[in-house]
Amino acid sequence: MSSESLPVNLLAEESTIDPRSILPSFLEMELVNSTVISGRNTISSSIDAIIAQINKYTARHQHGSMRYKISAILSGICIAYKEELRMVINYMIERRCLFSDSGATLAESIYGFKRSRISSKGNLDGIRDEDRIRAAFIVSFWPYLKGRLDSYYERLRHERMQESQCTHVNITSEDRNVKSDLIGKIRKTVLYLYPFLHMSHDGVQLAYKFAYLIGRNIYYHPQWHILGLVARRVTMQDRRMNEKSREIKEKSNPPSSMNGLFSEDMSTSLRRVAAGGAVAFLVVGWLGKLRREIRRYRRERRVLINEDRRGSTDRRNLSNSSDNESGAFVERCESVIIPPPLAPPILHIDGSVGSQLPNNKSLCPICFQKRVNPTASSSGYVFCFKCLVTHIREHAEECPVTGLRCTENQVVRLFEPNGQVGEDSSE
Repeated sequence: MSSESLPVNLLAEESTIDPRSILPSFLEMELVNSTVISGRNTISSSIDAIIAQINKYTARHQHGSMRYKISAILSGICIAYKEELRMVINYMIERRCLFSDSGATLAESIYGFKRSRISSKGNLDGIRDEDRIRAAFIVSFWPYLKGRLDSYYERLRHERMQESQCTHVNITSEDRNVKSDLIGKIRKTVLYLYPFLHMSHDGVQLAYKFAYLIGRNIYYHPQWHILGLVARRVTMQDRRMNEKSREIKEKSNPPSSMNGLFSEDMSTSLRRVAAGGAVAFLVVGWLGKLRREIRRYRRERRVLINEDRRGSTDRRNLSNSSDNESGAFVERCESVIIPPPLAPPILHIDGSVGSQLPNNKSLCPICFQKRVNPTASSSGYVFCFKCLVTHIREHAEECPVTGLRCTENQVVRLFEPNGQVGEDSSE
């Protein structure tokens, strides 16, 4: 393509893309990387949606039924092995794309790229089947391994913080065995070294990207450098070769037969046997995990049933005891006769009991004269202000009528319409 045929009005980021170069630009590789991350998040969201549907299916069935048990076990397995499921799904997708005509990962094939192998002479050759398998494994297993290590480190760090807060728990050396000491040393080593490993991993990634940006390296990731595979653009020659290979496959299309396995070479047969053994190993492992989940569910079910029975028995005993206690309390209350309260004694100013108050309520009970500056005591009886204060001071702060405690601060001046106001109000 000549330089005159290139568009002139390119955007700022599009100006860094050189269509004449066989290698993708830094911006294109960043777009591929963003697509890969989006694909992983989509797979995780799909697994979460499947778990939610299983939980809804579980809620619709009766607790303890066979369908409820199976759905609960499936939900527990999906939650416990979510990252492994995502890795397996990602590996199947990437392996399918790498073995297709595109010869690249899913994200790279979207942008029109493919993978090629760097030969010893520095030329670009086609990738082999083992390269495709390794590439699919690295693309799916590397993020899974890093995520698991990150989560394990965060869990150890959280446990270390909790142990540092619980200083009141003391564990002597006699309570520790050799195995616990070894595990403790391994955890301390991981807590000490993993931040440096994480920083080194990110630093190497950044160095490879920067070298790719300035044109000093043809590998965008160190993983592809280890595999010796480089990403390049798909050319017209690649398209013609793909069309020819597709035509050859359609013309040949040999019928499948049982003798096909024995007509192939020994290496292909061994690969198939190895693949079948790996699948069988995974199936056996999954069946073992399923069996353990079923046992765990049964144990939890038995514990819940025992707790329910114990709780119902305790509630029954508590209700019976409460009924008995309430009945006994009612009987005791009915048998007890509460006497009426006694009226306060009425005393005279000289201390004799049984004296009567003046018949005229407007008279002072002390001087039996019309009240001057009416004042009420703490008992509610009204006196002359001077008579009441004088009596309180002489009789140790007692009410003249009831004998109850009454201080000068407790007396209340009243303003009666017929009351008299004298000169002694200032006292």
